[in-house]
Amino acid sequence: FAGTGSAGIEALSRGAAECIFVDQAKECVDCCIANAWLGGFMEHEEAAKGCMNERTREAEAPLAMVGGPRAKLQMELHKAQVARQPVGAIQADVIDFLEHPEKYGVVNRTFNLIVASPPYNEVSYRRLCTAFARTELLERDGFLCLEYPRELGILPPVLCAPFEDPEDADDVAAGVPMLHGLRNREYGTTMLAIYSKLPTGARGF
Repeated sequence: FAGTGSAGIEALSRGAAECIFVDQAKECVDCCIANAWLGGFMEHEEAAKGCMNERTREAEAPLAMVGGPRAKLQMELHKAQVARQPVGAIQADVIDFLEHPEKYGVVNRTFNLIVASPPYNEVSYRRLCTAFARTELLERDGFLCLEYPRELGILPPVLCAPFEDPEDADDVAAGVPMLHGLRNREYGTTMLAIYSKLPTGARGF
């Protein structure tokens, strides 16, 4: 849900040490890489350029090449790049990334802020909230900022990680409490929910 990368770039401009952009659309991933490089946040200029050039060539290649050995090699190279750089972009289904970050080269890394602005009509907020509650990518006392449409109503005040095998496994209010709501902001037809993971009060909440 990174889109153009504006939220991540704003965080970087305010002093964030690292950032990973995640979006399912290839065009959005390319845009995030380009904007991060133009903003001076990519560690290696040539690595950023090379990633963009490879993606462009892949898009222009014959259909027979898409998904072939070259595409798989490029994905492995990109995983390695993301794993060692503080700023990177990943093309992935966000829920799959939250549940299995190691598939995308993100291992032993946690973050203190996750910002998500999903396309309202293309996502199940029930599944998404459950994935956010279960992911180990957000560290304790970390914040989740989740955008959602006003017509959805107010999101639950607490998001829970489901028990191992409950009958109501899809109920975001059943299970182990993980994300505790701090605020709900309204901007016209857009709502913004802010959660904290297992808050200790160390950050004043």
